[in-house]
Amino acid sequence: MTRQPRHGGLPWARGASAVAVLLAILLGALFAGTARAASLTAKAVVVMDAVTGQVMEEENGDLEEGPASLAKMMTLYLIYTAVAQGQASWDDEVWISEKAWRTGGSKMFVREGDKIPLRDLAHGIAIVSGNDACIAAAEHLSGSEEAFVAWMNEEAGKLGLSSTHFGSATGLPAPDQRTTARDMALLARHLIEDHPESLELLSTKTYTHEGITQHNRNGLLWRDLGVDGVKTGHTEESGFHLVATASRDDDRFIVAVMGAESEKAREMIAQRYLMAAFRKYVTVRPLDPAVPVAQLVVWKGRTNTLDAVPAGTGALTLLRGEEDKITLEPEVGEVVAPIHKGDAVGKVKVLKAGEVVGEVNLVAADDVAPAGFFKRLWHAIVMAFRHFLDVLF
Repeated sequence: MTRQPRHGGLPWARGASAVAVLLAILLGALFAGTARAASLTAKAVVVMDAVTGQVMEEENGDLEEGPASLAKMMTLYLIYTAVAQGQASWDDEVWISEKAWRTGGSKMFVREGDKIPLRDLAHGIAIVSGNDACIAAAEHLSGSEEAFVAWMNEEAGKLGLSSTHFGSATGLPAPDQRTTARDMALLARHLIEDHPESLELLSTKTYTHEGITQHNRNGLLWRDLGVDGVKTGHTEESGFHLVATASRDDDRFIVAVMGAESEKAREMIAQRYLMAAFRKYVTVRPLDPAVPVAQLVVWKGRTNTLDAVPAGTGALTLLRGEEDKITLEPEVGEVVAPIHKGDAVGKVKVLKAGEVVGEVNLVAADDVAPAGFFKRLWHAIVMAFRHFLDVLF
């Protein structure tokens, strides 16, 4: 019996089959990678306008998680506050205790018994997330970590971090330690707004201490996104955290990502939300404190009119394209001298499409001294007559 040849056994057929299998493997890997990228998630995300404090986007913004090293933002905030208030100096020589030296986790690698300038410890906290540097700074400023943590929680209350309780200066696990993405975005905003000089450290990519060079753990600093802070964190229980901020032109946004699955995931999620924020939103400042909004009538003064200027910019966050919907509605009356520069003299409402979305006080642009006797007497008579007419009619 004659056997028929099997085409599958031909060399060209075997080669085509191998190519098809290889192509299937490659496509499968590509699709799997795409699926993994598309499924990037975090436990919580909040996007905030750093200027207005307005939250534009959020997912589980009030979900409570351990802060991990995001707590170091508060540690830095208190260091900067202590220096600003004269309670400490950047040149302070900080003695390194055994506790600071032995503290585990990420380290600046200070040595017990050394004296390190507070300025260097701030670098170690902001850039390389040194737990040892946090303990040393806390003991220097408050005597003990426990006392410093009490200060952290007191300041958290003042800053409006209503869902936050710190248990350590480092963010290392501690009983009843918790926070939310909303609170961490708000803390970052206060750090940037109250101590803008902190961004110089938070945006530094590397730091060397005692011959040991370490990299900032915020990987977004290496990408061309305008990111210049703020802090990362990680614990096995809570996952990977990242609070990042970026600025473009007059806009600055903050994104807080908590509970991502990896360092790469937290960076990709933060980048995605930040870039979307710059595409979708704009920070509008409809008022200029140097430009008068209204002119008031002044009675009994050396001058008869007074410019009223806004006490702020009335900044608000809008969807791009809504800027032309903003109008202003001043509310002022008449004033009686003497008037001091900065005295409240009215208010201006900020409206979007006719709806009030903000309100800013108006203040006197200049001093107005009392007029001479005869002018004040005449104005008193006119004012009394006007009042009489108002009552009569």
